[in-house]
Amino acid sequence: MLYDAGFHIEILNFHQQTVSENGIHAAKIATFVLCEFDGRRAWSMAMDGDGTSSSIRAVIGAANMLHG
Repeated sequence: MLYDAGFHIEILNFHQQTVSENGIHAAKIATFVLCEFDGRRAWSMAMDGDGTSSSIRAVIGAANMLHG
């Protein structure tokens, strides 16, 4: 979707970690991404209840930081 919009972002590093909340294991998934666009790099992090949503949010966060 970002590529089709002309925003050619590259994911250089990707990491996911489960995060417990109030003693409940795997309550959320934290995703960390290092992205590059037009020679600029930015780390972004997002948390959500599942890995897919967390990943999408992290990449969108990085895209927003790099677009400005």
